[in-house]
Amino acid sequence: MPWYRIVHFTIMALAMLAGAVRFRKLAISSRWIFALLIITVFNEGVSYYLIKTINSNFITSYFFIPIQYILISKIFYVELSRFHISIQASIVILIVVALIITWQNIHELITIYPSLLRTLSNIFIIILCLIWLRELLNFDQMHPFTDFPLFWVSTGFLLFSIVTMFNFSAFNFINNRGRHFMLLFQYVRIGANFTLYIFLLIALLSKQRSLA
Repeated sequence: MPWYRIVHFTIMALAMLAGAVRFRKLAISSRWIFALLIITVFNEGVSYYLIKTINSNFITSYFFIPIQYILISKIFYVELSRFHISIQASIVILIVVALIITWQNIHELITIYPSLLRTLSNIFIIILCLIWLRELLNFDQMHPFTDFPLFWVSTGFLLFSIVTMFNFSAFNFINNRGRHFMLLFQYVRIGANFTLYIFLLIALLSKQRSLA
């Protein structure tokens, strides 16, 4: 197993351990973070198995991206009561797009990465993060931002989504015609992944203050 996967799984394992140990103390939004970690680890395991057996794990993205977004939206849904309808609408839109893209690529699920689906998901995630951070700034409270687990979640997903936006959007082009850039973009994704899951770990270890 490559070193970066070992580090990645180690960080996620620590985050899951923190979530399991502190589960009763976690805010509702943080419990959805814990659920997201469990699903992510399962997906990573399946993806690694597919890489080893058929040399492609693209097919998992067609299913994982919408599931991941549903869980991320649930994290924010708990604390963004004024935006419930908008969040629900974004879930429906993403699921519909996922079904259309999957149907269009039904015979090429292991050769074509769903870049459009990932890009749309990233855009929705960026919007959710920015809305929550704005609500935090307007929230009448005397506690530091770092006491709020969703501060770490929003910051982590905001950085990850922005940094990897071009990477995922142009993935098929780079994979087919720009192979000499693959190593660079791979390290960008690795660094973004490490940062994101370290922030999720911090979120689960932080004081569980909430906007709700």
